[in-house]
Amino acid sequence: MDKNRQARAFFPNMVNMIVLDKDLGVPKPFGPQVDEVCCLETHVRCLLEPLGLCCTFVDDISAYHKFLGEVHCGTNVRRKPFAFKWWHMEP
Repeated sequence: MDKNRQARAFFPNMVNMIVLDKDLGVPKPFGPQVDEVCCLETHVRCLLEPLGLCCTFVDDISAYHKFLGEVHCGTNVRRKPFAFKWWHMEP
């Protein structure tokens, strides 16, 4: 908790990434090190890279995380809308 007794994230939330086609800008979690490598980054890579996605971990601590934001908060991406109504899709 901060001085106002509000809960804050301890480390950057990797879900709040920026997606640019198959390239992912993922907030760097600064998690526990195993063999000098962040085990959280390793786990996310193991989940996403087999899907053909490229993970780049971005240090956003001083730019966004300490102000309660992450990588996606500092972006303004222009996207082409889907041609179909994605909200009508069923799994």
